[in-house]
Amino acid sequence: MNRALSGRALVTGGGRGIGAGIARELAAAGMEVTVTGRTAAQVEAVAAAIAGRALVGDVSSSDDVTRWFAEAG
Repeated sequence: MNRALSGRALVTGGGRGIGAGIARELAAAGMEVTVTGRTAAQVEAVAAAIAGRALVGDVSSSDDVTRWFAEAG
């Protein structure tokens, strides 16, 4: 089932695996996606492929998560 979506999504662990798949699907459905993860090259590659935004950091760091939400809007 294809559904058009709107709005913003922040995907943690979006540089590879399931997270990257989720980021791709959300972007394809029309969402503005911010991809986050610990490895800059992976996060940046997925973000570039989906015309999204890449933010690097660790989900276990409250400072990183706070920064991600501030930067992602």
